[in-house]
Amino acid sequence: MKNPTLIFAGLGAATLALIAVASRRSPRGSGSEGSEESGESKAGDDWSSGPAYLTLPEDTSQLNRLAVAFQQAGVTNFIPEEFLTLRKWGVVAEIPEEYEDNIVKMAVQAQALRDRVGLPIAVMNGYRSPEYNQAVQGAPNSAHLRGAAADLELPSVHATADQDRELQVDAAKLWLTRTNDIAGLGVYTGGRVHLDVFHPGGLGRRSWGSGDVDGVINQAKAELGMS
Repeated sequence: MKNPTLIFAGLGAATLALIAVASRRSPRGSGSEGSEESGESKAGDDWSSGPAYLTLPEDTSQLNRLAVAFQQAGVTNFIPEEFLTLRKWGVVAEIPEEYEDNIVKMAVQAQALRDRVGLPIAVMNGYRSPEYNQAVQGAPNSAHLRGAAADLELPSVHATADQDRELQVDAAKLWLTRTNDIAGLGVYTGGRVHLDVFHPGGLGRRSWGSGDVDGVINQAKAELGMS
């Protein structure tokens, strides 16, 4: 039987504080609305506060393996648990081994966004098991099911309207320029952004969301000097 454990002990105070904010914060907008074309959830509300304690897998070898892969890939501001936490259930999931590369690829893009923004970023929604995806009413072919997607936002302490907009525009810049890596861009009300990476079973290049999708993309194009 798995034992409840408060994870991330021993990490830096800033990282621990960020995870505490991410795991307990109240949602700042609506759920992960999408469209049939996006392949993401029309409900998919994985944003509400979950238990204060998280349950680790009994076998942590996968977490250790992913931690090494993150380090080798240059991911310095995130740890695997952030992409594997099923927030409403308070569980750090074990992902099928064939999807481990997707988690690393997604973390690389989250790191690139973090480097652009220059502020801590909370991973609010990463991998979802099929059972969890059904429980949060996720789309049947969501990239989250294969560990290839992440919903990201700034912790509340950093989340002014201007900073929320900057996060979304910077995410759009990555989507516009990393066309061989990033497939999906979702822009939501409340400052959230969804990114997913190319992977087997994915739906390819697309953008969607309940936020100012066109405005964010056009602003990103203008700042990049793209027509």
